[in-house]
Amino acid sequence: MPPPDGFASAHTDTSDVRGAVGGVDFLPILTDQACSQRLGDITEQADTLAAQSTTLEAQALELNARFAALEERNRALEIDQDVTECPADFLAAVEELQSDLAKGDLGALVQEAETFSVCAQAGLQDLNDRMAALDASTDPNAANDRLAVGSVLRRWATADVQVSRAVSSFVFFDQRRVRLETATGLMLRRCEILGGY
Repeated sequence: MPPPDGFASAHTDTSDVRGAVGGVDFLPILTDQACSQRLGDITEQADTLAAQSTTLEAQALELNARFAALEERNRALEIDQDVTECPADFLAAVEELQSDLAKGDLGALVQEAETFSVCAQAGLQDLNDRMAALDASTDPNAANDRLAVGSVLRRWATADVQVSRAVSSFVFFDQRRVRLETATGLMLRRCEILGGY
């Protein structure tokens, strides 16, 4: 997954250290990068993040299905009193899933998406401020300007919502990944203990 454009030269503000939630360590929001003030850039990035969210959802469903199958088999192995060690194919499948889960860390993607979300919200606030100024203006062109700015504002707000949803999805998928990684680790630990006797 390539990172969103516009963050290559960003610096990290280490004073913004955020805690772990649901097993996910949140990286600090990046600072000192230029936020685009162009609607086209904002909507394009929002579309990119939405597409990444859709891709991740499909990947998460596939990982969930693999885990569910292994969990069902693990329960059967726990009940079977004749089993003295975990079958090699089961162990291999659990190890493969755990490896795939470990590769799916979304911390950097969450960081980049949240950083972009801050940019999008700053631009949205600027537009709201401009609308408020136009509402109070006595300029005869203010009414036409309000229509134009209002059109940009609506589209910008839609992109902002899209970005916020993508961020929430990324966090949810990463929390789920961590839970599955922990659960597969417990399966492997049980097999390790069983195989030692």
